[in-house]
Amino acid sequence: MKRFFIGIFYLILISMFGPVDATSLVDSIQYGHVQSEKAHVLQAELGEIITGQNGLTARKLLPPENDGWRGGRMSFQVKVDPEKPNYITTKFWGSDVNSEQSRLMLFINGKQVGQRHLGEVDPLDIMYVYPRNAGNFFYKTLPLPQHMTKGKQTVVLTIEAQGPIWAYGQSFEIYQKPMKDASRGIYASYIHTDPFLKFNFNNNKTPWKELKTTDGPGIEVLDEVKEKINKYIENELSGKDKLALGAIHFLARAFWVDWSTAYHNPKVIDKVVKAINLHYAEFKSKPEIVGKTWEGYGAIGESVSFLSEPLKPYLNKTLEGTGRSYKEAWTEMLVTSRDWHVQNRRSYTNQSMIVDKYTYRCNRGIAVLQPEKAWSEETALRLMYESIGLEPWSGSWDESLKPSWSHGKNFMQLSTKGLTKELGYVGAYGEVQDVILGMYDSSRPNPNAPGDERLKEQVAKIARARTIFRYPLATANGERVMHLETVIGWRDTYY
Repeated sequence: MKRFFIGIFYLILISMFGPVDATSLVDSIQYGHVQSEKAHVLQAELGEIITGQNGLTARKLLPPENDGWRGGRMSFQVKVDPEKPNYITTKFWGSDVNSEQSRLMLFINGKQVGQRHLGEVDPLDIMYVYPRNAGNFFYKTLPLPQHMTKGKQTVVLTIEAQGPIWAYGQSFEIYQKPMKDASRGIYASYIHTDPFLKFNFNNNKTPWKELKTTDGPGIEVLDEVKEKINKYIENELSGKDKLALGAIHFLARAFWVDWSTAYHNPKVIDKVVKAINLHYAEFKSKPEIVGKTWEGYGAIGESVSFLSEPLKPYLNKTLEGTGRSYKEAWTEMLVTSRDWHVQNRRSYTNQSMIVDKYTYRCNRGIAVLQPEKAWSEETALRLMYESIGLEPWSGSWDESLKPSWSHGKNFMQLSTKGLTKELGYVGAYGEVQDVILGMYDSSRPNPNAPGDERLKEQVAKIARARTIFRYPLATANGERVMHLETVIGWRDTYY
């Protein structure tokens, strides 16, 4: 939350407002308005003036002609308070979208304000295929560095359009993408000394725009989903024997779903057996593959657990070319995966949850195949208890299952209220609802039985803790919907 308190205040204002609070306002500029732009000595490159919402003028910054990443820009002179901290609030139309995550960056006297990615001060704007605030204006506030305004009466600000970035790019060419679409309309900017700019709310000229409640779709959506799932099942059953690990797990679960074409279907068992044998062959030829993913062979482990009864006729068969039974070969693969991952646990909350969930799933399979090589249920559950924040996280375990306590003996993966620890708040994957539900599902003795009660209670606690980060906005069609807060997320790439 540090970014919030130093002045990156994000205001979603669900109506068009009247004049701002004059006690805080130092200066303002209306883009596209001839007199206002002339008074602020505005100079623009690769930009166009538009007549936007409610007949107001605005400027759009355009992409470059040479497939570059730096697009249009406009520079202008504004008054600032020479003593107090100064802020800039910029007005946008919330329905504007484009096909990429192009962004606007702010500069003061030629120096960039804030960071382009993962910093305490955000870009001025990031666009996306979804509307920010459909049918209404929204305002973005950034702090101006006080050491660059102190003792000055005016400064030169520049707004530059830039292409999207891919945060994990290992070279600039991969990291930085070209700008292809124009920016959203930029309507106005206000310079002020109060970090929260006040607007006169709902005067007679600004009618309130009510949100609609959607009247569809209805139950027919489930029928469409079922149809797609059954088509997927048929494609997997008729396709190659080398199924992806996720597909093996999917078919194993679908075997118990009475409306699916996989329900008690012997073709599923035959397909799963062939696929597991092919993964074992790959494992024997490249044993290092175990450590290439966070999941290892957890999907196979849980599939074996789900299908323990229908798989029994296969387990004592000899696997061709190995001299070993299916259960011996599969156990070797699962034990190797389980032991490697418990000795190489991940410390970020979501990663720890994923690794430990699949490690637990490996052990579930081992308990079916060769119980003498399985950990006790208590030991295996401890992994998930730690990564879901029920017990202190003990780090990686050695071959004798002795913890390293690499983060000390009091490190918890969640806050006391149930928020994940990811070096700060993260919007999308920080919510981990799919991961923690998967952990609870994995603790079920069978797909239709209840799971571990402690995990269930923690899942509910985490879900409640995240509700504070959801707020009402609108869809592109002006219908009510809850949005997930990402503006204050330190690893969220779009709003």
